[in-house]
Amino acid sequence: VSWDSTSATWGNDVKISNTEQLALEPAPLVGPNGPNERVRVFWKGTDGNLYDTRWTGSDTGWQTVQRPKPLGSTIDSRLAPINGPVSGQMQVFWKGAAGYLVDTFWDGSNWRSAVLP
Repeated sequence: VSWDSTSATWGNDVKISNTEQLALEPAPLVGPNGPNERVRVFWKGTDGNLYDTRWTGSDTGWQTVQRPKPLGSTIDSRLAPINGPVSGQMQVFWKGAAGYLVDTFWDGSNWRSAVLP
């Protein structure tokens, strides 16, 4: 997946996962969130899971990792990623199928998910 600034659209010219396909349009995290950050895109796979694809800036190129979500939850909306208030923190908000708001976040050490009240 790549951004074409001329047409302001996402292109699907780079395979970001060998096993999973996009179920919704990707949600880029705008702006770097630390000294080693490059480009990050969050997306829902056809298996219903949340994925994080980032450019490593090295020979390994793009890296895709599945992120946690509460047990039994289903992503039922577009993803809304933001940089957290502290450098290096990231959060992805989304609506669960039961109508609750979920926050999947990097706490500085680990990825976690929580249903918000």
